[in-house]
Amino acid sequence: GWTVCKLQVVDADIYPNNTDVAFAIISGNNENCFQIDTEGRIITTENLVLKLNSFYKLQVRAYDPQKSALYSDNWIYIQVIEASKHPPVIQAMNIWVVSYEGHTPIRHLAQMTVSDDDIYDVLIYSLVFPSAKHLFSIDPQSGMINTTSDLEARLYALNVSVTDGKYVSFAQVTINVHFVWEEMLSYSVVLRFIDSLDHLSKLFNILNSTFLQKVNFVSIQPSLHNFMDVMLTTSEEEDWLVVNSIFLKAGINVS
Repeated sequence: GWTVCKLQVVDADIYPNNTDVAFAIISGNNENCFQIDTEGRIITTENLVLKLNSFYKLQVRAYDPQKSALYSDNWIYIQVIEASKHPPVIQAMNIWVVSYEGHTPIRHLAQMTVSDDDIYDVLIYSLVFPSAKHLFSIDPQSGMINTTSDLEARLYALNVSVTDGKYVSFAQVTINVHFVWEEMLSYSVVLRFIDSLDHLSKLFNILNSTFLQKVNFVSIQPSLHNFMDVMLTTSEEEDWLVVNSIFLKAGINVS
């Protein structure tokens, strides 16, 4: 049979009176599709392919075999669903982190975007062989990428996996950390984009290039009429002449 779950039992008695526990299914197992072993594992007794969409409500009991009057009951709900047919689809992600004077103010960086055509699948996320495991983590249920400390100004690469229990998919996440200092804000400019998604994609590609190593992304905020305001800063005022020419070549008109 296949193990559905394993019961967790806590006994208030002290050793050695808390080591011997017995288990039983009291009700809800009319078709005898399940059994429970001495370790508290609920196990199937037959192939449930022909019982798709069936629902079982099992009353299970943990008791002291020496004193059967000492017991605890609980309910286990089991729904039989079709096995996964489709792997989850996970999107690669680029994350920009602006660190003001070396301090990383946010701990929740971004949430992975995943789709799955199997509606009952439960997805589990993890970091695969992370090179910076001490700096980043991912919530296994939500797919939220977190950081545990301040980050250096550099590019981090993470490999994220997601599984439905049968299939596993992978995606790369790049985290671009930039430092912004107080004096740099004196040479900042706000760009307002109308077609925000298209232009922002071009903008981030430019900022990732070697042409604008002195230009830093500071913030992005929605504005009136569905426009998008992006603040950039540089350390030298005259750099904006070079910045403007590079934007024009990329099809971004800054005025």
